[in-house]
Amino acid sequence: MSEVWTQSFEVRSYETDATGRLSVSSLCDYCQEAAGVHSLVSGVSIGDLGRSNLTWVLGRLELRIERLPRWRDVVTVTTWPSRHRSFFVVRDFLIEGAEAEVLARATSTWFVIDLERRKAARVPAAVLETVVPDRPRAMQESWSKLAVPARIDRSSRFPVRYGDLDENAHVNHVRYLDWSLESLDPDFYSGRRLSELAIDFLAERTYGDTVVVETQLLPGDDETTVLFSIKDESDGAEAARLRSRWVAR
Repeated sequence: MSEVWTQSFEVRSYETDATGRLSVSSLCDYCQEAAGVHSLVSGVSIGDLGRSNLTWVLGRLELRIERLPRWRDVVTVTTWPSRHRSFFVVRDFLIEGAEAEVLARATSTWFVIDLERRKAARVPAAVLETVVPDRPRAMQESWSKLAVPARIDRSSRFPVRYGDLDENAHVNHVRYLDWSLESLDPDFYSGRRLSELAIDFLAERTYGDTVVVETQLLPGDDETTVLFSIKDESDGAEAARLRSRWVAR
Protein backbone atom coordinates (compact mmCIF):
# COMPACT_ATOMS: atom_id res chain seq x y z
CA MET A 1 0.00 0.00 0.00
CA SER A 2 1.30 3.43 -0.89
CA GLU A 3 0.40 6.60 1.01
CA VAL A 4 0.63 8.55 -2.26
CA TRP A 5 -0.49 7.23 -5.64
CA THR A 6 0.91 8.41 -8.97
CA GLN A 7 -0.55 7.42 -12.32
CA SER A 8 0.26 8.59 -15.84
CA PHE A 9 -2.15 9.10 -18.74
CA GLU A 10 -1.44 9.81 -22.39
CA VAL A 11 -4.03 12.22 -23.77
CA ARG A 12 -6.14 10.44 -26.40
CA SER A 13 -7.71 12.23 -29.35
CA TYR A 14 -11.22 11.42 -28.09
CA GLU A 15 -10.40 13.09 -24.76
CA THR A 16 -9.78 16.50 -26.34
CA ASP A 17 -12.34 19.22 -27.02
CA ALA A 18 -12.86 21.77 -29.79
CA THR A 19 -9.70 23.65 -28.73
CA GLY A 20 -7.54 20.57 -29.28
CA ARG A 21 -6.73 20.35 -25.57
CA LEU A 22 -7.73 17.83 -22.93
CA SER A 23 -11.33 18.45 -21.95
CA VAL A 24 -12.03 19.41 -18.35
CA SER A 25 -14.32 16.39 -18.06
CA SER A 26 -11.51 14.06 -19.16
CA LEU A 27 -9.20 15.70 -16.64
CA CYS A 28 -11.76 14.90 -13.94
CA ASP A 29 -11.98 11.35 -15.29
CA TYR A 30 -8.21 11.01 -14.82
CA CYS A 31 -8.55 12.11 -11.19
CA GLN A 32 -11.45 9.72 -10.67
CA GLU A 33 -9.46 6.82 -12.09
CA ALA A 34 -6.37 7.55 -10.00
CA ALA A 35 -8.45 7.86 -6.84
CA GLY A 36 -10.25 4.62 -7.60
CA VAL A 37 -7.04 2.67 -8.16
CA HIS A 38 -5.45 4.13 -5.01
CA SER A 39 -8.47 3.16 -2.92
CA LEU A 40 -8.34 -0.32 -4.45
CA VAL A 41 -4.70 -0.97 -3.58
CA SER A 42 -5.34 0.54 -0.13
CA GLY A 43 -8.21 -1.87 0.58
CA VAL A 44 -10.89 0.83 0.84
CA SER A 45 -12.45 0.74 -2.64
CA ILE A 46 -16.16 0.73 -3.51
CA GLY A 47 -15.94 -3.06 -3.64
CA ASP A 48 -14.34 -3.23 -0.18
CA LEU A 49 -16.97 -0.94 1.36
CA GLY A 50 -19.72 -2.82 -0.47
CA ARG A 51 -19.10 -5.88 1.67
CA SER A 52 -20.43 -3.79 4.58
CA ASN A 53 -23.29 -2.42 2.46
CA LEU A 54 -21.56 0.95 2.18
CA THR A 55 -20.22 3.00 -0.72
CA TRP A 56 -18.33 6.19 -1.50
CA VAL A 57 -20.04 9.32 -2.81
CA LEU A 58 -18.41 12.60 -3.78
CA GLY A 59 -19.68 15.62 -1.87
CA ARG A 60 -17.52 18.43 -3.28
CA LEU A 61 -14.89 18.88 -5.94
CA GLU A 62 -12.72 21.99 -6.31
CA LEU A 63 -10.38 22.41 -9.26
CA ARG A 64 -7.86 25.03 -10.40
CA ILE A 65 -6.49 24.82 -13.92
CA GLU A 66 -3.26 26.47 -15.08
CA ARG A 67 -3.03 24.85 -18.51
CA LEU A 68 -4.62 21.92 -20.28
CA PRO A 69 -2.40 19.52 -22.27
CA ARG A 70 -2.78 18.53 -25.91
CA TRP A 71 -3.22 15.22 -27.74
CA ARG A 72 -0.47 12.69 -26.95
CA ASP A 73 0.94 14.74 -24.08
CA VAL A 74 1.60 12.66 -20.98
CA VAL A 75 -0.16 13.77 -17.80
CA THR A 76 0.77 12.54 -14.34
CA VAL A 77 -1.85 12.54 -11.58
CA THR A 78 -0.62 12.30 -8.00
CA THR A 79 -3.29 11.75 -5.34
CA TRP A 80 -3.37 11.19 -1.60
CA PRO A 81 -5.73 11.41 1.38
CA SER A 82 -5.21 14.74 3.10
CA ARG A 83 -7.75 14.63 5.93
CA HIS A 84 -9.86 12.04 7.76
CA ARG A 85 -12.90 12.79 9.88
CA SER A 86 -15.71 10.66 11.30
CA PHE A 87 -18.15 11.53 8.52
CA PHE A 88 -15.94 12.56 5.59
CA VAL A 89 -12.50 12.28 4.07
CA VAL A 90 -10.58 14.71 1.86
CA ARG A 91 -8.43 13.64 -1.09
CA ASP A 92 -6.07 15.92 -3.01
CA PHE A 93 -4.79 15.77 -6.59
CA LEU A 94 -1.76 17.31 -8.28
CA ILE A 95 -1.81 17.11 -12.08
CA GLU A 96 1.53 17.65 -13.82
CA GLY A 97 2.90 17.65 -17.34
CA ALA A 98 6.42 17.36 -18.69
CA GLU A 99 9.26 18.44 -16.38
CA ALA A 100 6.85 18.53 -13.42
CA GLU A 101 4.93 21.54 -14.77
CA VAL A 102 1.81 21.96 -12.64
CA LEU A 103 -1.18 21.84 -14.96
CA ALA A 104 -3.95 21.72 -12.36
CA ARG A 105 -4.72 21.13 -8.69
CA ALA A 106 -7.82 19.67 -7.10
CA THR A 107 -9.27 18.69 -3.77
CA SER A 108 -12.32 16.53 -3.13
CA THR A 109 -14.52 15.70 -0.16
CA TRP A 110 -16.01 12.21 0.07
CA PHE A 111 -18.77 10.73 2.22
CA VAL A 112 -19.79 7.17 2.98
CA ILE A 113 -23.39 6.19 2.27
CA ASP A 114 -25.38 3.28 3.65
CA LEU A 115 -26.73 1.55 0.54
CA GLU A 116 -29.96 0.37 2.18
CA ARG A 117 -30.91 3.64 3.86
CA ARG A 118 -29.28 5.86 1.17
CA LYS A 119 -28.07 8.06 4.03
CA ALA A 120 -24.68 9.15 5.32
CA ALA A 121 -22.81 6.71 7.53
CA ARG A 122 -19.67 6.94 9.63
CA VAL A 123 -16.40 6.49 7.81
CA PRO A 124 -15.25 2.88 8.47
CA ALA A 125 -12.26 2.25 10.73
CA ALA A 126 -10.32 0.75 7.82
CA VAL A 127 -10.45 4.13 6.09
CA LEU A 128 -9.60 6.15 9.20
CA GLU A 129 -6.58 3.91 9.75
CA THR A 130 -5.04 4.67 6.36
CA VAL A 131 -2.08 7.01 6.60
CA VAL A 132 -2.41 10.70 5.76
CA PRO A 133 1.02 11.52 4.30
CA ASP A 134 3.03 14.43 5.66
CA ARG A 135 3.14 16.59 2.55
CA PRO A 136 1.82 19.99 1.45
CA ARG A 137 -1.77 20.19 0.30
CA ALA A 138 -2.41 20.37 -3.43
CA MET A 139 -4.80 23.22 -2.63
CA GLN A 140 -6.85 24.36 0.33
CA GLU A 141 -10.57 23.72 0.09
CA SER A 142 -12.69 26.84 0.49
CA TRP A 143 -15.63 25.31 2.39
CA SER A 144 -17.64 28.33 1.26
CA LYS A 145 -21.26 27.76 0.31
CA LEU A 146 -21.87 28.04 -3.41
CA ALA A 147 -24.40 30.64 -4.49
CA VAL A 148 -27.61 29.80 -6.34
CA PRO A 149 -28.20 31.74 -9.58
CA ALA A 150 -30.15 34.88 -8.70
CA ARG A 151 -31.52 35.06 -12.23
CA ILE A 152 -31.69 32.56 -15.04
CA ASP A 153 -29.78 33.64 -18.15
CA ARG A 154 -30.00 30.22 -19.77
CA SER A 155 -31.90 27.01 -19.05
CA SER A 156 -31.16 23.62 -20.60
CA ARG A 157 -32.81 20.23 -20.21
CA PHE A 158 -31.00 16.85 -20.15
CA PRO A 159 -32.44 13.34 -19.75
CA VAL A 160 -30.39 10.93 -17.64
CA ARG A 161 -29.15 8.18 -19.95
CA TYR A 162 -28.09 4.71 -18.90
CA GLY A 163 -24.53 5.60 -19.92
CA ASP A 164 -24.52 8.43 -17.36
CA LEU A 165 -24.66 5.97 -14.45
CA ASP A 166 -21.75 4.74 -12.36
CA GLU A 167 -21.18 1.63 -10.25
CA ASN A 168 -23.56 2.98 -7.60
CA ALA A 169 -26.34 3.12 -10.26
CA HIS A 170 -26.63 6.88 -9.97
CA VAL A 171 -25.30 9.67 -12.19
CA ASN A 172 -21.50 9.80 -12.33
CA HIS A 173 -20.29 13.09 -10.87
CA VAL A 174 -18.47 14.10 -14.07
CA ARG A 175 -21.78 14.12 -15.97
CA TYR A 176 -22.96 17.10 -13.88
CA LEU A 177 -19.97 19.01 -15.19
CA ASP A 178 -20.72 17.88 -18.76
CA TRP A 179 -24.31 19.13 -18.51
CA SER A 180 -23.20 22.47 -17.10
CA LEU A 181 -20.61 23.11 -19.80
CA GLU A 182 -23.02 21.94 -22.50
CA SER A 183 -25.61 24.44 -21.28
CA LEU A 184 -23.40 27.41 -22.22
CA ASP A 185 -23.77 29.14 -25.57
CA PRO A 186 -20.90 28.02 -27.87
CA ASP A 187 -19.98 31.69 -28.41
CA PHE A 188 -19.19 31.95 -24.70
CA TYR A 189 -16.09 29.78 -25.19
CA SER A 190 -14.56 32.15 -27.73
CA GLY A 191 -11.48 33.67 -26.12
CA ARG A 192 -12.19 32.15 -22.68
CA ARG A 193 -10.92 29.16 -20.73
CA LEU A 194 -12.05 27.63 -17.47
CA SER A 195 -9.65 28.46 -14.62
CA GLU A 196 -11.52 27.46 -11.46
CA LEU A 197 -14.41 25.16 -10.64
CA ALA A 198 -16.26 24.14 -7.51
CA ILE A 199 -19.11 21.61 -7.46
CA ASP A 200 -21.38 20.61 -4.59
CA PHE A 201 -23.21 17.32 -5.12
CA LEU A 202 -26.47 17.57 -3.21
CA ALA A 203 -28.66 14.62 -4.24
CA GLU A 204 -28.40 11.60 -6.47
CA ARG A 205 -30.15 11.29 -9.81
CA THR A 206 -30.89 8.01 -11.57
CA TYR A 207 -31.89 6.60 -14.93
CA GLY A 208 -35.19 7.99 -16.20
CA ASP A 209 -34.82 11.33 -14.44
CA THR A 210 -34.61 14.57 -16.38
CA VAL A 211 -32.55 17.48 -15.09
CA VAL A 212 -32.70 21.19 -15.83
CA VAL A 213 -29.51 23.28 -15.72
CA GLU A 214 -30.14 26.91 -14.75
CA THR A 215 -27.25 29.27 -15.51
CA GLN A 216 -26.29 32.82 -14.52
CA LEU A 217 -23.39 34.75 -16.08
CA LEU A 218 -21.58 37.35 -13.96
CA PRO A 219 -19.12 39.26 -16.19
CA GLY A 220 -16.18 41.05 -14.58
CA ASP A 221 -13.26 43.14 -15.74
CA ASP A 222 -10.72 40.31 -15.96
CA GLU A 223 -12.85 37.20 -15.56
CA THR A 224 -16.40 35.89 -15.84
CA THR A 225 -18.09 33.90 -13.11
CA VAL A 226 -20.79 31.44 -14.14
CA LEU A 227 -23.17 29.86 -11.63
CA PHE A 228 -25.09 26.68 -12.32
CA SER A 229 -27.93 24.95 -10.49
CA ILE A 230 -28.94 21.47 -11.63
CA LYS A 231 -32.47 20.52 -10.63
CA ASP A 232 -34.81 17.60 -11.11
CA GLU A 233 -37.42 18.59 -13.68
CA SER A 234 -40.26 16.80 -11.89
CA ASP A 235 -40.02 18.35 -8.42
CA GLY A 236 -37.36 21.07 -8.65
CA ALA A 237 -35.10 19.37 -6.10
CA GLU A 238 -31.51 20.53 -6.50
CA ALA A 239 -29.04 17.78 -7.40
CA ALA A 240 -25.86 19.86 -7.81
CA ARG A 241 -24.59 23.41 -7.65
CA LEU A 242 -21.53 24.74 -9.49
CA ARG A 243 -19.42 27.89 -9.55
CA SER A 244 -16.94 28.41 -12.38
CA ARG A 245 -14.47 31.17 -13.20
CA TRP A 246 -13.31 31.89 -16.73
CA VAL A 247 -10.33 33.97 -17.87
CA ALA A 248 -8.96 35.10 -21.22
CA ARG A 249 -7.50 32.24 -23.24
